[in-house]
Amino acid sequence: MKIAALVTALSAALEPLARENAGTLEVAESMEEARAFLDAAPARWRLVLLWDGYGSHPQAREGMTKHRVTTVVQQVRGLPAQPATRMLSYSERLEQVSRWMRSMRFPNGTDADPYGFSLEDSKWVETIRTCRAHAMTWELVAALPGFTDTITLAFPQT
Repeated sequence: MKIAALVTALSAALEPLARENAGTLEVAESMEEARAFLDAAPARWRLVLLWDGYGSHPQAREGMTKHRVTTVVQQVRGLPAQPATRMLSYSERLEQVSRWMRSMRFPNGTDADPYGFSLEDSKWVETIRTCRAHAMTWELVAALPGFTDTITLAFPQT
């Protein structure tokens, strides 16, 4: 599975879910860009999505890997500006995003585990004083994109 295809599919699934729940989705290309998003307060809450690298897999020689994807939920502290609007508590928001990620399924032909993501890790993230942020790192077992060329290495004679 190609990185760009994974990120595109994830953002296409998560953006409407965030929007329907009065949030926004930001896709970061690096941890530095994710930090830049977290250094500014969201209107209500935001979900930052980041492809965070490959992880080891026992079948690495056969072209298998684990994609690591991080989701960061950032939400303003306190009550919503419009009291008539029910804003989820922070723990409810984390559980909501966790459900979204765990409910994703991958169809045949995507070279990914059809059962989707498993949670690898979760931790608090420093953010601006008026917000809180928590990162969840997910793993997805998938095949690496294939290759057709063989590159033979040359070593100097000693």
